[in-house]
Amino acid sequence: EETLAAWLLAPTSLEEIKARQLAIEELRQLLDFREKLALAGEDIRVGVHPESLIAWSETHTRLNPKYARVAAPILAALWLLSLIGWAVFGWGSIAILLTLVNMLVTYRSRTQVERAVASIEEATHDLDLLAAIFRRIEAQHFTSKKLVALQAILTSGKEPASAAISRLYRRNIWLESHENFFVKFADLFIFWTAQWAAAVEAWRVPYGDAVRGWIAAIGEMEALNALANYAYEQQEDSFPQFVETGPCLDAEALSHPLIPRARAVANDLKLDRELQLLVISGPNMVGKSTFIRCVGINVV
Repeated sequence: EETLAAWLLAPTSLEEIKARQLAIEELRQLLDFREKLALAGEDIRVGVHPESLIAWSETHTRLNPKYARVAAPILAALWLLSLIGWAVFGWGSIAILLTLVNMLVTYRSRTQVERAVASIEEATHDLDLLAAIFRRIEAQHFTSKKLVALQAILTSGKEPASAAISRLYRRNIWLESHENFFVKFADLFIFWTAQWAAAVEAWRVPYGDAVRGWIAAIGEMEALNALANYAYEQQEDSFPQFVETGPCLDAEALSHPLIPRARAVANDLKLDRELQLLVISGPNMVGKSTFIRCVGINVV
């Protein structure tokens, strides 16, 4: 929606317009792809928060790496070994000492870990849906320059965007398991939440800067898809042809695209260097304002 609104609110180059037209013409024929993309888009509308995901992916604040990536795994491993030592060799005092140490470390780091988890949870809703959208676009064969370029944004990295998002999704699933009762208890000693939060945050290092481009590519693909849906349903409407010099507006049977064809009144209109001004006159309720809006929306 944001992409389509931006396109309708601002002019662009003739080269870009022609590229979009070719992309729309190609998408118009891809009925199955367009329907699947539209249905997946409705699911994303409910679950995925692209603004939060972009903001989080571009954030550089992280859990203390010395704690989350080094100290936490070592302390967790030592605690587990101490339990084995207690059971086998009777090292009860060592196990109790490490239990107290780990609980103290968990308490000291609790605020920082909770803050990291909250930001992750806000940004990473329904990532499997987003990966499915990426995967569908990556797998489709395109020929038009615009669609090939958008697809390349998703596939030109170290691995496809769908695979990267799926990797983030799996790590997030492991992090979400900290809500399990047994994991909550073990978390006091093995730092489950801290370690998986750090693993999720580490994902941003290779992929964080690419997320904005991936989301923008989806926005353009869906905007083109919306226009292709219109082109498919209104096949009698023609693509405009553009001239390098102007002013020039030469339209035959021009009507408002949102008024049903059976009710719309079509008009011819030609404005150029020879005729740049028309005066429209007539009584109320005969369609003067509708005609002006019709010209404006068709120009857009």
